[in-house]
Amino acid sequence: SFEKNISLDLRPGSVSEIGTEEIRMSVFLGWVLVDGEWETRWTTENKGFQLSISADTLIEDAITGSGNDSIICNVAVNSITCGPGNDEVTAISTGDSIFGEDGDDSFDISNSTNFTLIDGGAGNDRLSFEFIGSSLNLSDFTDAQITGIENIDIQWGSATVLTLTKQDILNLNSDTPFDLDEDGDDDEYVIWILCDSQDNILLSAEGWSYDSNASSTYTFYGDSFYDYYTNDNGETY
Repeated sequence: SFEKNISLDLRPGSVSEIGTEEIRMSVFLGWVLVDGEWETRWTTENKGFQLSISADTLIEDAITGSGNDSIICNVAVNSITCGPGNDEVTAISTGDSIFGEDGDDSFDISNSTNFTLIDGGAGNDRLSFEFIGSSLNLSDFTDAQITGIENIDIQWGSATVLTLTKQDILNLNSDTPFDLDEDGDDDEYVIWILCDSQDNILLSAEGWSYDSNASSTYTFYGDSFYDYYTNDNGETY
């Protein structure tokens, strides 16, 4: 199990690095003319242990360790287990299964929503739909596809319509508690939606109400939250 940070690119022909302090490498800078004679100039750099993937090789599965890892999926059906640490998995697509485990992880969906499973695990985890398009309905996903997610991110500079129901929020199975209404106990289900000013959030007609008294110091990527909508007598936000 690696304790170093891993930058792992599973795409064929890529080069990945395990850690940044594993190897002290000499790097040739060039030749200089000194007193009529040519001399070489070198410097040293910290490089991780480099891992190359052949252009003809597809690696389906990866298990990382306790570092803060970055993993790029390929076109195969991938199974990625991130381990502890604040990890990022990108290019998730058809058939992929992603297990975030401990840590504050982020998961970026490519242009396909037909992944098998994204399990954020423990921690404050984000699901990004940057490449999905102009509309997204969380009801299109089954309860078995997404679990352990606290943040939905659609703020990518283009107008997006996000449609969701109370059951969609419950299905995300957030495990990070908050007391938004300051009644002394943690609200059971809280999902944070990060969006731009041109985005729209459509809530189903299930008794949602705007809560002007709710507040939180919670920020995500430096963003604060201003509008709170509640259901289930203040237990779902």
